[in-house]
Amino acid sequence: MRAEDADIERIEAFVEGRMSDTERRAFEERLGADSALVDEVHIYRLTRKALVDVFAEDAERAAQKGKVVRLENSRKSTWRWAAAAAVVLFFGAGAWYLQNAKASLPELAELYAVHESPLPVFMYGPQEHRNELDRSMQLFGAGRYGQALAELDQLPTSDTVAFYSGLCAVELEQDPSARFQPVIDNATSGYRAKALYQLMLWQLEHDRPTEAANLLQAQLRISDHPYRQQLEELASEKALLP
Repeated sequence: MRAEDADIERIEAFVEGRMSDTERRAFEERLGADSALVDEVHIYRLTRKALVDVFAEDAERAAQKGKVVRLENSRKSTWRWAAAAAVVLFFGAGAWYLQNAKASLPELAELYAVHESPLPVFMYGPQEHRNELDRSMQLFGAGRYGQALAELDQLPTSDTVAFYSGLCAVELEQDPSARFQPVIDNATSGYRAKALYQLMLWQLEHDRPTEAANLLQAQLRISDHPYRQQLEELASEKALLP
């Protein structure tokens, strides 16, 4: 398999959430050191969303005509081609599109979404509550966010508990502001930058430009922010510019 094809498959798996925790961490390390790869992921996300919109429009037209259209196979066969084409187009018309197109705030939230992994609790959790915290992390990792949140709400307050409670609230379509705020207010918290980022995504998703822009500016002042690359890209997005 050519290196280019392998990277396209990895980009597909990363964007679609099909990587294992180990694979995702390794890929995120590459993203932190390879700005060209970040651009390719960004282009793939844009292209994938555009294709989803096209398929949805085709399905709606077919339904109006009384036809049954199966989209899954055609989607699967199209993603890889689209990703490869998008990477090539980035250095031509695709670059012009990125510089001139104005994405909506919810689209930006989707493009720049970051999946947070559960903690290895038995290494880092407080001794007296390790079992409970470990159970909540396992539920979180399994995507059982309602149960994870119920477990977290039973634990003593901490930055870890507040941060993951906020993440669960996001997944459950609940406003995470009150849960993230104690972490954001703690200038020494290791979760502060990530809490700011996830709250910014929530504001973007709910089309609140002023709140999102304020959170973006606060994060740009954090020199060692783990999502510096995403922040710098977002800072150039027309939808967030005054």
